[in-house]
Amino acid sequence: MEEFLHPHEYNFIKKQTKVIVDAQSTNKDQDVVHTVITLAREKVAQLVEGQGGKALPLLDALTDVKNAHEADSFLLSLKPYVIPFPRVSEKKIERLFPKEKKLKVPDLEQFDYHALSYLGWYDLGTNKKYLVVNIEGRLMGVAGLYHPSSKQGLCTICHSFGEVGLFTKKIKGRKNESTISRGNYVCKDSMVCNDNMTSLDELNAFIYRLHQ
Repeated sequence: MEEFLHPHEYNFIKKQTKVIVDAQSTNKDQDVVHTVITLAREKVAQLVEGQGGKALPLLDALTDVKNAHEADSFLLSLKPYVIPFPRVSEKKIERLFPKEKKLKVPDLEQFDYHALSYLGWYDLGTNKKYLVVNIEGRLMGVAGLYHPSSKQGLCTICHSFGEVGLFTKKIKGRKNESTISRGNYVCKDSMVCNDNMTSLDELNAFIYRLHQ
């Protein structure tokens, strides 16, 4: 069975599936329901464009979803097609963060790699958040100070509203002797963030800004 969906693409399809289920349960006008289903199918078709025959059964099954139970069955059937985030060992992570002398690597077995667009965790002891990202096939470690917010806000990575904090990283300024801090608000719980992601654009843009 060939994997062809990335985790964020699976999340996008999950979101469109919910749109269809909500339309089925809240609208009596079948013309409206048909329009919603057609639009959802078109959005998913654009997402999997280029996958050819592999994606056709997926699109047909999406169109046939009528209720929450069928939606769960449909999404479960997609799981084998999801490309997992590259598995990493503790030693590999230590090599990705060579300057972090107090690095505490979490239990890597707790993560569902099929649900990860990036690997992240928050270390309360050092007030730091660590991100392992896959940029063009190369793993990169990004560490920054993390200050949880007392209010909910918008995450710059997943664009969802929830429990966030300010992630900042010091970089060299225009003059070699100076340093500046760059960052933005991101989810405190990286698993929640991953579950909300339907695109890699904001994650990649965030990482790029931290290294400009």
